[in-house]
Amino acid sequence: MLTQATKMFKIAQLQKGKTVKLSRADILDFSINLIDIKKRLGNEQYKKILELYKKFSKDREKIEMDLEKYNSVIEDMMKQFHEIENN
Repeated sequence: MLTQATKMFKIAQLQKGKTVKLSRADILDFSINLIDIKKRLGNEQYKKILELYKKFSKDREKIEMDLEKYNSVIEDMMKQFHEIENN
């Protein structure tokens, strides 16, 4: 629970114009709802989404980012999820 609160604090800092260190795994926690995805997609698509989710969840390299960098990273990640969902 403390790590979730820390991540939320860091995202709030981004919105205030600060820079913070976050990883793709950190960002993933607030971006993807696997339960909702499983309800909406077929089994094959869900398996591919889950594989990508696991890949991102292993990426724990902290990157110094401002809000612009954060948005860029999350946009890239979401693009990859949407490509799977739309195929």
